[in-house]
Amino acid sequence: MRSPPRLVALLLLVLGACSSKIPVHVDQSSLADFSPYRTYAWLAAPPEPQPGETETPVELFGWRMRSAVESGMRARGYALDGEAPDLLVTVRVTLEDRYTDSFSEYWRYSKIGGSQNLFSAFSLGYEEATLVVEAFDARTRQLVWRGHTAVSMDAEQRGDRAAASVTALMQTFPQGARL
Repeated sequence: MRSPPRLVALLLLVLGACSSKIPVHVDQSSLADFSPYRTYAWLAAPPEPQPGETETPVELFGWRMRSAVESGMRARGYALDGEAPDLLVTVRVTLEDRYTDSFSEYWRYSKIGGSQNLFSAFSLGYEEATLVVEAFDARTRQLVWRGHTAVSMDAEQRGDRAAASVTALMQTFPQGARL
């Protein structure tokens, strides 16, 4: 007896919603030797808001993610050094308002951590954050590591999901030489 297509789709949605693993994608140069790297600096600092300006949600979120990356770099054995760093690190963050309007979009939303039911994700929507961290050899300016992750964030767990995505991403960063 064949399963009805709706039952199969519902089963896939339930299985996808049970998975809370944050998807992390990493590319590392096969030529890069991380053993001598001990320090890093930011490749480009985000602009400071001028007096009287208010920061946008993306800028605030970007600063929070940058702080989380700094914590991750320290945990991996790297020290911040603006004078003569071994690595130059950059962080790019995008926030997007999204809505699901199909089962496949809802499944994707669930896979990257969404917790709302189908109706809520369709009618209320959610935010999706994409975080890209890149590290360049400071001497040669060659890209040696790139990692990115995307995470869906519902209002009540926005900060927790974002922090968890940065932690998961930074755990894949190569260990630095201890100072």
